[in-house]
Amino acid sequence: MVWAAFDFNSQVGLVFLDGRQNSPKYIETLENHLMPFAENIRERK
Repeated sequence: MVWAAFDFNSQVGLVFLDGRQNSPKYIETLENHLMPFAENIRERK
């Protein structure tokens, strides 16, 4: 599975996920890739 996020001015690099994404793996993916991206957006506003 490939996971990515973007907004008007920036993007998160592609994340390649192995196997199924259960709840703990999904939370780990969000914490490691989406949360830093979201914090960066908040700092720019």
